[in-house]
Amino acid sequence: MAQTLEQQIRKVIKQHYGEELWSFREDVGYKNATKSFVTAIAKSLRGEIVYATDFPDEVAKYSKGGSAERAAGAAVRRLRIRKDITLEELATNVGVHPEFLDALESGRLAAGVNLYVDAYYALKPTQKEVKAFGDSIDNCRTQEAVIRDAIETHYGLSLWALRPEVSYEEAIGPFIVSLAALVKKPFAKR
Repeated sequence: MAQTLEQQIRKVIKQHYGEELWSFREDVGYKNATKSFVTAIAKSLRGEIVYATDFPDEVAKYSKGGSAERAAGAAVRRLRIRKDITLEELATNVGVHPEFLDALESGRLAAGVNLYVDAYYALKPTQKEVKAFGDSIDNCRTQEAVIRDAIETHYGLSLWALRPEVSYEEAIGPFIVSLAALVKKPFAKR
């Protein structure tokens, strides 16, 4: 009998971490402790999750921005700096607090796409800059980036604690590659 994608994901988790992911949620059993994470990975692999706000778990959904939010925020920051506009000036033009804009630019929060677009267009970009903005978001959406978003949204950097003797990338990289290998077709960008 063929395994479901969720069962395959659980097999990869056990290969890389055994049941150590349970240590982050000792209030419930292993299966319940990892259920939300497994669901998010499965949806990521199916192409159903593109942005951090697409995660099915309400707590994870708004905990922080993912790779698309970081790319959009970084594009806003690059254009703002290139146009020599201060954080405070742009925040005033967009109608947000400068600390909020700083968090948006650095990808520390998951915000609605309209906030990134409003901030970017407040900088009066050229057509070429608008295209570069869209490309920067599209180019960051790889299968591995979506899986990384799911891992970091659910566990932050905590999986590193399971292999602290190596760099963060060495600690999670093989896990990400193994999960991405579960899908036969390349990641579809939306």
